[in-house]
Amino acid sequence: AHPLASNFLLQFAFNGYGAGNGTRITPTETYTTGSDALLRSAAATANYGSAATADLTRVATQESRFVLRFDNQLALGDPTIATATLRLNANSSGTGNRPARVCRLIEDWTEGTGGSGGSTAGNASWARRTGTTNWATAGASFDATNCVTFNLNYRGNTDVNITPIFQQWAAGKPDFGVVVMATTNASQA
Repeated sequence: AHPLASNFLLQFAFNGYGAGNGTRITPTETYTTGSDALLRSAAATANYGSAATADLTRVATQESRFVLRFDNQLALGDPTIATATLRLNANSSGTGNRPARVCRLIEDWTEGTGGSGGSTAGNASWARRTGTTNWATAGASFDATNCVTFNLNYRGNTDVNITPIFQQWAAGKPDFGVVVMATTNASQA
């Protein structure tokens, strides 16, 4: 049927899963966030998508959280990965640690370009997940049954084992990223 290919012979067949496209999965591979945004209850529609830092605040009058999504979607759905760790780095004037949790998001969102001063132009904010669409629950819609609690160090790294969240993605749950939040009223971290 194909005269030009009649003499073609394949001597070594190889299925190079992920080869050449930057998605090679190694046992200790590190992924950075592809999107992140700070959410502040006191500025419910302000977007801080391009802010360089985020804070966790929970006091009687306001709360702030942050949402993030990782850059390698192929790896996030790979059921052969046994452990996933989220590393957070804090630089606060406080001491000790702060009770917090990270939960799997259940709605998609867009990062936006608002800076540290915030922008009302839209995208991820306390009230909205996109420029015009609200979260089902203000402050980010998440699966409360798929959260990991941890203590955030006020200074330096905190490694959080998010394997239970990762396993939900590998089992086919949509990957919209995670939300990180304080669980007790305290000053900023």
